[in-house]
Amino acid sequence: MYLQQIHIPAAVLALMAAASCTSTVDEPPVADAAAVSFTAGNASRSLIENDADLQNSEAGFAVWGEYYETSKPDATRAKVFDAKRVAYTGGAWAYDDVQYWFPGMTYSFAALFPAGVKGATYGGGTQVALVGYDVLKSKGVDLLGSMAVRECRVGVPQTPVAFGFRHLLSQLNFVAKVNASVQSGVVIESAVLYGIPSSGNWSGYGEDARSAWTALASSETSASAPLAHAASVTVLPTDAGGKALFGGDNVLLCIPQAVPDKAVFEVRYHYADTPDVPRTYTFNLKLASGMLTNGWEPGGSYRYTFEIGSDDFILFTKPEVVEWEEKSGSNIIIQGDETN
Repeated sequence: MYLQQIHIPAAVLALMAAASCTSTVDEPPVADAAAVSFTAGNASRSLIENDADLQNSEAGFAVWGEYYETSKPDATRAKVFDAKRVAYTGGAWAYDDVQYWFPGMTYSFAALFPAGVKGATYGGGTQVALVGYDVLKSKGVDLLGSMAVRECRVGVPQTPVAFGFRHLLSQLNFVAKVNASVQSGVVIESAVLYGIPSSGNWSGYGEDARSAWTALASSETSASAPLAHAASVTVLPTDAGGKALFGGDNVLLCIPQAVPDKAVFEVRYHYADTPDVPRTYTFNLKLASGMLTNGWEPGGSYRYTFEIGSDDFILFTKPEVVEWEEKSGSNIIIQGDETN
């Protein structure tokens, strides 16, 4: 197995024999050397609902990392991982070219799921950023991120670095209801969402572990090329809770941002007893989202509900902030990032 050649300060070499987190450079590690390893908990994307599904994903996640001598925080950092793919195999998360802990060093890690995300750049520490990430080009992929900091102390056994992934995108859904006065029901022929940029730049995690996005106005979607399109569905007044227009294999993810002034939800429908009389309803989402003072936030899931009554009367309610919904309708609990 190949070990990356890294310069180690003389003081570190002197400690290796006595440390539980030891390493060698030019020869195989001694028997008690501790390899840098990882675990990942409760991550998800459109078809992943729990840890087992994440483990079965072929994508894996990518890790960046570096370390510095703890007693010299201003010293030059040494890079130890650069978009290294970590995949679940043989009952554990593994990667090639295994690295080993150095005592007296402080490590910083950043991770993105899935591995291979385009536009990712590493800025050192826990900072990994994305440039020009487009939800249309990666439709249905739930982008996840995590970070961790670990000090490798002499004589202290090192456990795996636990990544608790967080959603980096926002999820939207629209639920159609039919008033009891419309006994025949309503056929939603189609629904589209547009006037919203599909691309953005992510600046990485800040010191407060919050992530920040900048939507790119140049990627604003249109009625002819919308952000999302929902297929036909029939809604009856007896459908408890209504019917969601997006979700499952057609999950609606967007770049976190202030709700755009031009954001439009457009639904084309007809009453079931008058199929030859199509109707179109257009609503400005900015007007309905006044209570979302921070807009659509990273990891936020927002449900907009509208009710179709008789005589083309439609009631559009304020959005609800709800649990992140997956393919089966279950909820995913995303662990907080761990700092050791």
